[in-house]
Amino acid sequence: MRAWLRRNRVSLAAVGILAPALIWVLYGIPAVNRSDGGPTIVEVAAGNSVEIQGYEWTLTANVEIVGEGIPANKVPVGDALVAALIEVRVVDDAPGDESCDATLTSRAMGIERSWRTESLPSDYGYGLQSTSDSYCSPSGTDFDYEMVFLTPDGAYETSTVDLVMGTESTVYRFALKH
Repeated sequence: MRAWLRRNRVSLAAVGILAPALIWVLYGIPAVNRSDGGPTIVEVAAGNSVEIQGYEWTLTANVEIVGEGIPANKVPVGDALVAALIEVRVVDDAPGDESCDATLTSRAMGIERSWRTESLPSDYGYGLQSTSDSYCSPSGTDFDYEMVFLTPDGAYETSTVDLVMGTESTVYRFALKH
Protein backbone atom coordinates (compact mmCIF):
# COMPACT_ATOMS: atom_id res chain seq x y z
CA MET A 1 0.00 0.00 0.00
CA ARG A 2 2.85 2.40 0.80
CA ALA A 3 4.40 1.82 -2.57
CA TRP A 4 1.14 2.61 -4.31
CA LEU A 5 0.73 5.87 -2.31
CA ARG A 6 4.31 6.85 -3.06
CA ARG A 7 3.85 6.29 -6.80
CA ASN A 8 0.53 8.18 -6.95
CA ARG A 9 1.06 11.01 -4.43
CA VAL A 10 1.31 13.72 -7.13
CA SER A 11 -1.89 12.53 -8.79
CA LEU A 12 -3.68 12.34 -5.44
CA ALA A 13 -2.52 15.86 -4.54
CA ALA A 14 -3.78 17.15 -7.90
CA VAL A 15 -7.17 15.51 -7.36
CA GLY A 16 -7.29 16.93 -3.82
CA ILE A 17 -6.79 20.44 -5.18
CA LEU A 18 -8.78 20.20 -8.43
CA ALA A 19 -11.90 18.51 -7.04
CA PRO A 20 -12.79 21.35 -4.63
CA ALA A 21 -11.92 23.92 -7.31
CA LEU A 22 -14.26 22.20 -9.78
CA ILE A 23 -17.06 22.09 -7.20
CA TRP A 24 -16.57 25.81 -6.53
CA VAL A 25 -16.72 26.69 -10.25
CA LEU A 26 -19.82 24.56 -10.87
CA TYR A 27 -21.83 25.42 -7.75
CA GLY A 28 -20.19 28.21 -5.73
CA ILE A 29 -19.84 30.91 -8.36
CA PRO A 30 -23.43 30.55 -9.71
CA ALA A 31 -24.75 30.65 -6.13
CA VAL A 32 -22.85 33.88 -5.42
CA ASN A 33 -24.10 35.43 -8.68
CA ARG A 34 -27.71 34.56 -7.81
CA SER A 35 -27.44 36.03 -4.34
CA ASP A 36 -26.17 39.45 -5.49
CA GLY A 37 -29.80 40.50 -5.90
CA GLY A 38 -29.74 41.16 -9.62
CA PRO A 39 -31.84 43.93 -11.10
CA THR A 40 -34.92 45.33 -9.39
CA ILE A 41 -38.07 44.35 -11.30
CA VAL A 42 -40.97 46.82 -11.40
CA GLU A 43 -44.14 45.15 -12.73
CA VAL A 44 -46.42 47.45 -14.73
CA ALA A 45 -49.91 46.01 -15.25
CA ALA A 46 -51.54 46.23 -18.68
CA GLY A 47 -52.91 49.74 -19.24
CA ASN A 48 -51.16 51.24 -16.21
CA SER A 49 -48.44 53.88 -16.27
CA VAL A 50 -45.13 54.20 -14.48
CA GLU A 51 -43.07 57.32 -13.88
CA ILE A 52 -39.41 56.94 -14.78
CA GLN A 53 -36.95 59.84 -14.52
CA GLY A 54 -39.50 62.60 -15.10
CA TYR A 55 -41.46 60.78 -17.83
CA GLU A 56 -44.73 58.85 -17.66
CA TRP A 57 -44.57 55.60 -19.66
CA THR A 58 -47.78 53.81 -20.72
CA LEU A 59 -48.06 50.73 -22.93
CA THR A 60 -51.06 51.75 -25.03
CA ALA A 61 -51.18 49.09 -27.76
CA ASN A 62 -49.65 45.81 -28.81
CA VAL A 63 -50.33 43.27 -31.53
CA GLU A 64 -49.08 39.91 -32.77
CA ILE A 65 -48.80 39.27 -36.52
CA VAL A 66 -48.47 35.53 -37.15
CA GLY A 67 -46.15 34.57 -40.00
CA GLU A 68 -47.80 33.42 -43.22
CA GLY A 69 -44.77 33.54 -45.51
CA ILE A 70 -43.54 35.80 -48.28
CA PRO A 71 -46.63 36.23 -50.49
CA ALA A 72 -48.99 36.92 -47.59
CA ASN A 73 -47.29 39.12 -44.99
CA LYS A 74 -43.50 38.62 -45.34
CA VAL A 75 -43.23 37.18 -41.81
CA PRO A 76 -41.64 33.72 -41.98
CA VAL A 77 -43.95 30.77 -41.27
CA GLY A 78 -43.40 29.61 -37.69
CA ASP A 79 -42.46 33.13 -36.55
CA ALA A 80 -44.48 36.16 -35.49
CA LEU A 81 -43.97 39.89 -35.27
CA VAL A 82 -44.89 41.43 -31.95
CA ALA A 83 -45.34 45.20 -31.99
CA ALA A 84 -45.83 47.38 -28.94
CA LEU A 85 -46.45 51.11 -28.57
CA ILE A 86 -45.48 53.03 -25.43
CA GLU A 87 -46.61 56.62 -24.95
CA VAL A 88 -43.93 58.67 -23.21
CA ARG A 89 -45.08 61.97 -21.67
CA VAL A 90 -43.05 64.56 -19.73
CA VAL A 91 -44.41 65.03 -16.20
CA ASP A 92 -41.51 66.74 -14.38
CA ASP A 93 -38.22 68.32 -15.27
CA ALA A 94 -37.09 65.42 -17.42
CA PRO A 95 -33.45 65.09 -18.36
CA GLY A 96 -32.77 65.42 -22.07
CA ASP A 97 -29.91 63.05 -22.80
CA GLU A 98 -31.31 59.71 -21.78
CA SER A 99 -31.47 56.41 -23.59
CA CYS A 100 -33.28 53.19 -22.93
CA ASP A 101 -33.29 49.64 -24.17
CA ALA A 102 -36.35 47.44 -24.66
CA THR A 103 -36.57 43.67 -25.04
CA LEU A 104 -39.49 41.33 -25.40
CA THR A 105 -39.14 38.62 -22.78
CA SER A 106 -41.06 35.33 -22.66
CA ARG A 107 -41.15 32.94 -19.72
CA ALA A 108 -42.83 30.02 -21.47
CA MET A 109 -42.26 26.58 -19.91
CA GLY A 110 -40.12 28.10 -17.14
CA ILE A 111 -37.41 29.27 -19.56
CA GLU A 112 -36.72 32.97 -19.96
CA ARG A 113 -35.91 34.10 -23.51
CA SER A 114 -35.48 37.65 -24.78
CA TRP A 115 -35.61 39.30 -28.19
CA ARG A 116 -34.25 42.68 -29.21
CA THR A 117 -36.14 45.15 -31.36
CA GLU A 118 -35.98 44.80 -35.13
CA SER A 119 -34.10 47.67 -36.73
CA LEU A 120 -35.92 47.28 -40.08
CA PRO A 121 -39.47 46.05 -39.45
CA SER A 122 -40.27 47.08 -43.04
CA ASP A 123 -38.38 43.94 -44.14
CA TYR A 124 -41.41 42.04 -42.79
CA GLY A 125 -43.99 44.35 -44.29
CA TYR A 126 -44.57 46.26 -41.04
CA GLY A 127 -44.85 50.04 -41.25
CA LEU A 128 -44.29 52.16 -38.17
CA GLN A 129 -46.82 54.85 -37.34
CA SER A 130 -45.78 58.20 -38.79
CA THR A 131 -45.87 59.79 -35.32
CA SER A 132 -43.76 57.18 -33.50
CA ASP A 133 -40.05 56.57 -33.02
CA SER A 134 -38.44 53.14 -33.35
CA TYR A 135 -35.61 54.13 -31.02
CA CYS A 136 -35.75 55.11 -27.38
CA SER A 137 -34.03 58.40 -26.72
CA PRO A 138 -36.04 60.69 -24.43
CA SER A 139 -35.09 64.29 -25.20
CA GLY A 140 -37.29 66.27 -22.82
CA THR A 141 -40.39 66.15 -25.06
CA ASP A 142 -43.36 63.81 -25.45
CA PHE A 143 -42.98 60.95 -27.94
CA ASP A 144 -44.38 57.54 -28.87
CA TYR A 145 -41.92 54.63 -28.75
CA GLU A 146 -42.88 51.81 -31.14
CA MET A 147 -41.03 48.50 -30.83
CA VAL A 148 -41.20 45.53 -33.19
CA PHE A 149 -39.82 42.08 -32.31
CA LEU A 150 -39.44 38.95 -34.45
CA THR A 151 -40.21 35.93 -32.25
CA PRO A 152 -41.13 32.27 -32.61
CA ASP A 153 -44.87 31.80 -33.02
CA GLY A 154 -46.53 31.36 -29.61
CA ALA A 155 -44.14 33.55 -27.60
CA TYR A 156 -46.65 36.43 -27.47
CA GLU A 157 -48.97 34.91 -24.87
CA THR A 158 -46.29 34.75 -22.15
CA SER A 159 -44.30 37.86 -23.04
CA THR A 160 -43.66 41.24 -21.46
CA VAL A 161 -41.84 44.32 -22.71
CA ASP A 162 -38.84 44.89 -20.44
CA LEU A 163 -37.46 48.43 -20.41
CA VAL A 164 -34.15 49.55 -18.88
CA MET A 165 -33.21 53.23 -18.68
CA GLY A 166 -29.56 54.06 -19.40
CA THR A 167 -27.31 52.47 -16.81
CA GLU A 168 -30.07 51.87 -14.25
CA SER A 169 -30.32 48.41 -12.74
CA THR A 170 -34.12 48.56 -12.63
CA VAL A 171 -36.16 46.63 -15.20
CA TYR A 172 -39.64 48.03 -15.89
CA ARG A 173 -41.73 45.04 -16.99
CA PHE A 174 -44.81 46.06 -19.00
CA ALA A 175 -47.56 43.43 -19.29
CA LEU A 176 -49.00 43.11 -22.79
CA LYS A 177 -52.73 43.62 -23.37
CA HIS A 178 -54.37 40.37 -24.51
